[in-house]
Amino acid sequence: GKKEFIAIKNGLHGRTHLTMSTTAIPMWRSDPYLSDAVHFAENTFIYGEDIETAAKKSLESIRRIIEMRGKDNIAALIMEPIQGNVGIITPPPH
Repeated sequence: GKKEFIAIKNGLHGRTHLTMSTTAIPMWRSDPYLSDAVHFAENTFIYGEDIETAAKKSLESIRRIIEMRGKDNIAALIMEPIQGNVGIITPPPH
């Protein structure tokens, strides 16, 4: 029964309706009827921030979305292990 998703900003997940909805790069969100069940959390990379601060902000934004939307509504967290389209961004090692 869970129907909502959390996706990380700057992610690229595909060209079908739901994967395009979870994509956070405007040029790849070409479907005018994207799902509103996707909520975007901060990335583990934020320009101008050190990696640990960015990672903490990312985790905090995920926590806020879960609290706001309710843990019983979130089906999945979707993120790329390495974000290629925005500059080969890798998550922090720990």
